[in-house]
Amino acid sequence: MSQPASPDERAIVLIGMMGSGKSSVGYVLARRLGRTLVDVDLLIEAAAGRSVAQIFADEGEASFRTWERAAILQATAVSDAVIACGGGAVLHDENVAALRAAGTVVWLQVSPEVAAQRIGSDEGRPVLRALKGELAERLRTLTERRAEAYAAAADLVVDANGPADLVADAVLRERP
Repeated sequence: MSQPASPDERAIVLIGMMGSGKSSVGYVLARRLGRTLVDVDLLIEAAAGRSVAQIFADEGEASFRTWERAAILQATAVSDAVIACGGGAVLHDENVAALRAAGTVVWLQVSPEVAAQRIGSDEGRPVLRALKGELAERLRTLTERRAEAYAAAADLVVDANGPADLVADAVLRERP
């Protein structure tokens, strides 16, 4: 009978809005811990042979979410990983179950203003393009729609408004 993985061996799973720093903080964490960074959006793009935006344009969001579920299963199979999820990954219960089983789920919580500054535009972000208003306003709307799902999925919440190195420090301090 195998022992459960210690907290040091379990994945660190980063969730949050676009612009929260999941990829950049994930890179810092992976480098510091000597782990593999697994970016779910990159797995999707490699499997589909096209960008996330192109999948949305060609097939729609429902099809994209199918690609996403497969990529999350692939990501959670990587041992000792840091997993950077897409912003909507927590919208489906089976994704949340797989992510929680794999590791500690960390919600990188960012203000809409900081997220807007980081991403700069809605280019390549089809979910944002469907909303009205200035970029920060659209990010606020999307954050409000997803906040309950992020909160339910997260083992811990970290303020992600600062630089990636400082956010990574907070993740390492606060994780179990």
